[in-house]
Order: sequence, then structure tokens, then C-alpha cells
Amino acid sequence: MNPTFALFAFAIVTCLGACAALAWAQREEKRRAREEMRSFLEQIDRRDS
Repeated sequence: MNPTFALFAFAIVTCLGACAALAWAQREEKRRAREEMRSFLEQIDRRDS
């Protein structure tokens, strides 16, 4: 196998892995923010009741 091709393939796989990790982290952050907002709104509802 050509070493240049191997390096190029490794770079692509590494980039795809990094992109997947970033997408997962963003999804987790959105989920956490949604949970915090839900908790905050529940506290307001309890306080108003």
C-alpha cells in the first residue's frame, strides 16, 4: 500500500471520528440545557401554585 494513501486514509478516519465526537457533545449539551430549562420551569410552576 502506498504510504501517502495510508496517511490520507488515516487523516480522513481521524477527521470523521472527531466530527462524530463533536456532534455527540453538542447533542449532549442540548439535552442538558433542555433538562435545566424543564427543571427551571417546574420550579416556577411550583412557586406560582
